Amino acid sequence: MGLWFGRNSGDISWHKNRIFISEVFRFEELGFELIIPGFHRVFFRDMEIGELNAEELRFRAARRVV
Repeated sequence: MGLWFGRNSGDISWHKNRIFISEVFRFEELGFELIIPGFHRVFFRDMEIGELNAEELRFRAARRVV
């Protein structure tokens, strides 16, 4: 699992590109778990917050379970 820090605007730097995650995670440490090449699950502490498609440089928030 890799670790990245959110920037002031809520995005991360990913291989010289910027990907917006959420302003809520500004300056927070986020965990990234590789699922398959180019596709990662994103965590804040022990909670999965979404998925990152590294090829498309897109973040998709996890679905909320009620």
